[in-house]
Amino acid sequence: MRDWSCGFDIPDAGDIERMTVRDCQAIDCWQDGFHLDGSWNGHRQIARKVLFERCRAVACGQRSGTVPAELYQSGFYVQSATLVDCRTERCRKAGFLCKNQEAGSLTINDCSDTGSAYGLVIEYGGNGANVEDFVSTGATRRALQMVGNDAAVGIAIVNFVGTGRPVLLGITERLEYVDAPSHVENLKRYRARGYAMAGNQIAIVTDRPMEAVEVHPPSVNSVEMAGVTVEHYPPRPSMG
Repeated sequence: MRDWSCGFDIPDAGDIERMTVRDCQAIDCWQDGFHLDGSWNGHRQIARKVLFERCRAVACGQRSGTVPAELYQSGFYVQSATLVDCRTERCRKAGFLCKNQEAGSLTINDCSDTGSAYGLVIEYGGNGANVEDFVSTGATRRALQMVGNDAAVGIAIVNFVGTGRPVLLGITERLEYVDAPSHVENLKRYRARGYAMAGNQIAIVTDRPMEAVEVHPPSVNSVEMAGVTVEHYPPRPSMG
Protein backbone atom coordinates (compact mmCIF):
# COMPACT_ATOMS: atom_id res chain seq x y z
CA MET A 1 0.00 0.00 0.00
CA ARG A 2 2.89 2.37 0.54
CA ASP A 3 3.15 3.36 -3.15
CA TRP A 4 -0.31 4.95 -3.07
CA SER A 5 -0.36 6.33 0.45
CA CYS A 6 -1.58 9.91 0.86
CA GLY A 7 -2.02 11.79 4.08
CA PHE A 8 -5.68 12.70 3.50
CA ASP A 9 -7.50 11.11 0.52
CA ILE A 10 -10.75 13.11 0.12
CA PRO A 11 -12.09 11.11 -1.73
CA ASP A 12 -10.48 8.93 -4.37
CA ALA A 13 -13.85 8.04 -5.92
CA GLY A 14 -17.38 9.33 -5.49
CA ASP A 15 -18.88 12.78 -4.99
CA ILE A 16 -18.36 15.10 -2.05
CA GLU A 17 -20.16 18.24 -0.87
CA ARG A 18 -19.91 20.67 2.07
CA MET A 19 -16.76 19.31 3.70
CA THR A 20 -14.24 21.29 5.77
CA VAL A 21 -10.71 20.09 6.51
CA ARG A 22 -9.25 22.39 9.16
CA ASP A 23 -6.00 22.50 11.16
CA CYS A 24 -4.68 19.20 9.75
CA GLN A 25 -1.07 18.30 9.03
CA ALA A 26 0.42 15.83 6.55
CA ILE A 27 4.13 15.25 7.10
CA ASP A 28 6.50 12.99 5.15
CA CYS A 29 3.70 11.21 3.27
CA TRP A 30 4.67 8.66 0.64
CA GLN A 31 2.67 10.62 -1.95
CA ASP A 32 0.35 13.67 -1.69
CA GLY A 33 -0.37 15.25 1.64
CA PHE A 34 -3.98 16.18 0.74
CA HIS A 35 -5.50 14.48 -2.33
CA LEU A 36 -8.88 15.52 -3.75
CA ASP A 37 -9.18 13.61 -7.00
CA GLY A 38 -10.25 15.17 -10.29
CA SER A 39 -13.06 14.67 -12.76
CA TRP A 40 -12.62 13.66 -16.40
CA ASN A 41 -14.16 11.41 -19.02
CA GLY A 42 -14.51 7.97 -17.50
CA HIS A 43 -13.87 9.27 -13.98
CA ARG A 44 -16.71 11.66 -13.28
CA GLN A 45 -16.54 13.08 -9.78
CA ILE A 46 -18.23 16.11 -8.28
CA ALA A 47 -16.66 18.16 -5.48
CA ARG A 48 -18.58 21.16 -4.18
CA LYS A 49 -18.00 23.47 -1.23
CA VAL A 50 -14.84 21.72 -0.07
CA LEU A 51 -12.72 23.92 2.19
CA PHE A 52 -9.14 23.39 3.36
CA GLU A 53 -8.28 25.87 6.10
CA ARG A 54 -5.04 26.28 8.05
CA CYS A 55 -3.69 22.94 6.83
CA ARG A 56 0.00 22.11 6.41
CA ALA A 57 1.89 19.62 4.23
CA VAL A 58 5.61 19.00 4.69
CA ALA A 59 8.10 16.88 2.70
CA CYS A 60 5.41 14.99 0.80
CA GLY A 61 6.69 12.55 -1.83
CA GLN A 62 10.32 12.77 -0.81
CA ARG A 63 10.61 9.14 0.34
CA SER A 64 8.99 7.54 -2.71
CA GLY A 65 11.61 8.56 -5.28
CA THR A 66 10.60 7.15 -8.68
CA VAL A 67 8.97 3.96 -7.36
CA PRO A 68 5.24 4.55 -8.06
CA ALA A 69 4.03 4.40 -11.67
CA GLU A 70 2.42 7.83 -11.26
CA LEU A 71 4.10 10.22 -8.89
CA TYR A 72 1.54 12.11 -6.81
CA GLN A 73 4.10 13.89 -4.68
CA SER A 74 2.61 17.29 -3.89
CA GLY A 75 1.42 18.93 -0.72
CA PHE A 76 -2.09 19.54 -2.09
CA TYR A 77 -3.57 17.86 -5.18
CA VAL A 78 -7.02 19.37 -5.69
CA GLN A 79 -9.54 20.09 -8.40
CA SER A 80 -12.53 21.99 -7.04
CA ALA A 81 -11.90 23.51 -3.63
CA THR A 82 -11.21 26.59 -1.56
CA LEU A 83 -7.90 26.76 0.27
CA VAL A 84 -7.35 29.39 2.96
CA ASP A 85 -4.18 29.96 4.99
CA CYS A 86 -2.59 26.64 3.98
CA ARG A 87 1.17 26.06 3.98
CA THR A 88 3.46 23.61 2.22
CA GLU A 89 7.17 22.96 2.61
CA ARG A 90 9.79 20.93 0.72
CA CYS A 91 7.43 18.72 -1.28
CA ARG A 92 9.03 16.70 -4.10
CA LYS A 93 6.67 18.01 -6.82
CA ALA A 94 4.42 21.01 -6.12
CA GLY A 95 3.30 22.63 -2.96
CA PHE A 96 -0.10 23.08 -4.65
CA LEU A 97 -1.06 21.07 -7.77
CA CYS A 98 -4.51 22.06 -9.02
CA LYS A 99 -6.45 20.26 -11.76
CA ASN A 100 -9.12 22.91 -12.20
CA GLN A 101 -11.43 21.44 -14.87
CA GLU A 102 -14.62 22.98 -13.48
CA ALA A 103 -14.70 26.69 -14.31
CA GLY A 104 -14.65 28.97 -11.29
CA SER A 105 -14.22 26.12 -8.84
CA LEU A 106 -10.73 26.91 -7.50
CA THR A 107 -10.06 29.59 -4.88
CA ILE A 108 -6.74 29.98 -3.06
CA ASN A 109 -6.35 32.72 -0.44
CA ASP A 110 -3.29 33.56 1.66
CA CYS A 111 -1.44 30.29 1.02
CA SER A 112 2.27 29.69 0.62
CA ASP A 113 4.93 27.20 -0.35
CA THR A 114 8.53 27.06 0.79
CA GLY A 115 11.20 25.00 -0.89
CA SER A 116 9.15 22.64 -3.09
CA ALA A 117 10.13 22.00 -6.70
CA TYR A 118 7.05 23.94 -7.88
CA GLY A 119 5.16 26.45 -5.77
CA LEU A 120 1.76 26.55 -7.53
CA VAL A 121 0.74 24.56 -10.62
CA ILE A 122 -2.67 24.90 -12.31
CA GLU A 123 -3.26 22.36 -15.09
CA TYR A 124 -5.97 21.44 -17.61
CA GLY A 125 -7.28 24.98 -17.90
CA GLY A 126 -7.67 26.93 -14.68
CA ASN A 127 -10.69 28.77 -16.06
CA GLY A 128 -11.96 31.33 -13.58
CA ALA A 129 -9.44 30.37 -10.90
CA ASN A 130 -9.03 32.96 -8.13
CA VAL A 131 -5.66 33.09 -6.35
CA GLU A 132 -4.91 35.89 -3.89
CA ASP A 133 -1.76 36.57 -1.87
CA PHE A 134 0.07 33.37 -2.75
CA VAL A 135 3.76 33.35 -1.75
CA SER A 136 6.36 31.03 -3.27
CA THR A 137 9.71 30.99 -1.48
CA GLY A 138 12.73 29.07 -2.70
CA ALA A 139 11.08 27.04 -5.48
CA THR A 140 13.63 24.92 -7.31
CA ARG A 141 11.88 24.46 -10.73
CA ARG A 142 8.99 26.93 -11.09
CA ALA A 143 7.20 29.23 -8.68
CA LEU A 144 4.08 29.39 -10.90
CA GLN A 145 3.16 27.13 -13.82
CA MET A 146 -0.31 27.38 -15.28
CA VAL A 147 -2.77 27.33 -18.14
CA GLY A 148 -6.27 28.79 -18.12
CA ASN A 149 -8.58 31.63 -19.05
CA ASP A 150 -10.32 34.41 -17.12
CA ALA A 151 -8.27 33.65 -14.02
CA ALA A 152 -7.15 36.16 -11.37
CA VAL A 153 -3.79 35.22 -9.85
CA GLY A 154 -1.69 37.21 -7.42
CA ILE A 155 1.67 35.75 -6.45
CA ALA A 156 4.84 36.91 -4.70
CA ILE A 157 8.02 35.07 -5.67
CA VAL A 158 10.88 35.15 -3.19
CA ASN A 159 14.37 33.66 -3.49
CA PHE A 160 13.65 31.51 -6.55
CA VAL A 161 16.58 29.10 -6.95
CA GLY A 162 15.72 27.36 -10.24
CA THR A 163 17.83 27.65 -13.37
CA GLY A 164 15.06 29.00 -15.64
CA ARG A 165 12.46 31.70 -15.21
CA PRO A 166 10.17 31.29 -12.21
CA VAL A 167 6.88 31.55 -14.18
CA LEU A 168 5.87 29.30 -17.09
CA LEU A 169 2.55 29.91 -18.86
CA GLY A 170 0.64 27.88 -21.43
CA ILE A 171 1.49 24.34 -20.36
CA THR A 172 -0.23 21.28 -18.97
CA GLU A 173 2.45 18.65 -18.62
CA ARG A 174 0.72 16.28 -16.18
CA LEU A 175 3.06 16.94 -13.29
CA GLU A 176 2.53 13.45 -11.89
CA TYR A 177 4.37 12.16 -14.99
CA VAL A 178 7.47 14.28 -14.37
CA ASP A 179 10.42 12.12 -13.23
CA ALA A 180 8.27 8.96 -13.65
CA PRO A 181 10.25 6.43 -15.74
CA SER A 182 7.13 4.60 -16.93
CA HIS A 183 5.60 7.79 -18.35
CA VAL A 184 8.44 9.27 -20.40
CA GLU A 185 6.50 9.05 -23.67
CA ASN A 186 3.30 10.39 -22.11
CA LEU A 187 5.24 13.36 -20.76
CA LYS A 188 6.68 14.10 -24.21
CA ARG A 189 3.16 14.01 -25.67
CA TYR A 190 1.79 16.52 -23.18
CA ARG A 191 4.78 18.83 -23.43
CA ALA A 192 4.35 18.99 -27.22
CA ARG A 193 0.88 20.55 -26.89
CA GLY A 194 0.11 24.25 -26.99
CA TYR A 195 -2.70 25.98 -25.11
CA ALA A 196 -4.46 29.30 -25.46
CA MET A 197 -4.68 31.69 -22.51
CA ALA A 198 -6.93 34.76 -22.58
CA GLY A 199 -8.67 37.13 -20.21
CA ASN A 200 -6.30 36.50 -17.32
CA GLN A 201 -5.08 38.95 -14.70
CA ILE A 202 -1.79 37.62 -13.37
CA ALA A 203 0.05 39.94 -10.98
CA ILE A 204 3.58 38.88 -10.08
CA VAL A 205 5.81 40.50 -7.47
CA THR A 206 9.36 39.19 -7.32
CA ASP A 207 12.76 39.95 -5.83
CA ARG A 208 14.39 38.40 -8.90
CA PRO A 209 16.10 41.13 -10.97
CA MET A 210 16.01 39.16 -14.24
CA GLU A 211 13.07 38.39 -16.51
CA ALA A 212 10.43 36.39 -14.66
CA VAL A 213 7.94 35.03 -17.22
CA GLU A 214 8.33 32.41 -19.94
CA VAL A 215 5.71 31.08 -22.36
CA HIS A 216 5.77 27.40 -23.25
CA PRO A 217 7.08 27.33 -26.87
CA PRO A 218 4.10 25.49 -28.45
CA SER A 219 1.80 28.12 -26.88
CA VAL A 220 3.84 31.19 -27.77
CA ASN A 221 1.32 32.56 -30.29
CA SER A 222 -1.74 31.70 -28.19
CA VAL A 223 -1.05 33.30 -24.81
CA GLU A 224 -2.33 36.84 -24.27
CA MET A 225 0.19 38.75 -22.15
CA ALA A 226 -1.80 41.97 -21.77
CA GLY A 227 -3.05 41.00 -18.31
CA VAL A 228 0.32 39.79 -17.00
CA THR A 229 2.20 42.30 -14.83
CA VAL A 230 5.56 41.93 -13.10
CA GLU A 231 6.66 44.18 -10.25
CA HIS A 232 10.26 43.87 -9.13
CA TYR A 233 10.98 44.42 -5.47
CA PRO A 234 13.27 46.08 -4.84
CA PRO A 235 12.80 47.89 -8.16
CA ARG A 236 15.33 47.14 -10.87
CA PRO A 237 17.95 49.87 -11.38
CA SER A 238 17.11 52.38 -14.08
CA MET A 239 18.95 51.88 -17.37
CA GLY A 240 18.95 55.60 -18.08
